Amino acid sequence: MTDPARVYDDLPRRRNKNAVQHARAIIAAMGMLSESLRVQRPDRGAVPAAWGRSDIAAFTDRMGYFTATGQISPARRLAFTRFVRRVLLRFRALDLTSPGQMLEGMPTDFAISPEDMPDEPEDTEAGRDLPEEVMRELCARFDELEAMSSIEVRVATELLIDTGRRPDEINTLALNCLEQDSDGSDVLVYDNHKAYRLARRPPIGAETAATIRRQQQRVRERFPTADQTRLRLLPRPKTNPEGTNPSWISPPITGPGWTPSPISSCRSSSGPGSSPTPSGTPMPGSRWTC
Repeated sequence: MTDPARVYDDLPRRRNKNAVQHARAIIAAMGMLSESLRVQRPDRGAVPAAWGRSDIAAFTDRMGYFTATGQISPARRLAFTRFVRRVLLRFRALDLTSPGQMLEGMPTDFAISPEDMPDEPEDTEAGRDLPEEVMRELCARFDELEAMSSIEVRVATELLIDTGRRPDEINTLALNCLEQDSDGSDVLVYDNHKAYRLARRPPIGAETAATIRRQQQRVRERFPTADQTRLRLLPRPKTNPEGTNPSWISPPITGPGWTPSPISSCRSSSGPGSSPTPSGTPMPGSRWTC
């Protein structure tokens, strides 16, 4: 079902290290749709113009059977159904159903509709959010964290907690990542490379903005003659004469009373109004959805 065409169209939009795995998952999902057409249609699915609503129903029923028999998980069933829905829509957007194209005559009802989507699987695992009491303990020990590592690690940890962004999005922030909206409120400018959404502008609180401004001043003092537009907010401390190489923040994970791996856990901080800021108060807008 034109899997290479779909992957070729999708890959340029992928900027994360899992792009290949994502493409393979799309191919696997479309392979299951192709297999459903082959085994359940008399023409073995060779005529796109003959496909229809009944074939979609057969496919979704087959996915349900595979889930019930344990051949695929509920999460994979949901993900694969989403992939198929998106790919079929993209085929039409690419005009592949027009005369002379690979899917000429594919009916409009050969599509995954909202009622075809399986329910979200129940979360049977413990949430990845740090418990509230752990977050309070972490926020109360920022001075110890800085002493054990560096000011960059402290700033990165504060930003991870306050904004809910991914570690690589925080580590690669530009020096001039703090701007103001038309109403004067502070916003964080960052690139979501995973979804290829550049220059995102989520609002941030006053304390978070103050943390960024203090770090900006430290960087400007460290690189007084450097091009400000190329500097990073968290530059690598060594072998970085121009301040253009970002740090990869990896704090120590040992020490009296210290919670292991705070950085990796902080990227799954709680949603709006629930994650405490370094001051211990809830942070409106934390874990901003892009």
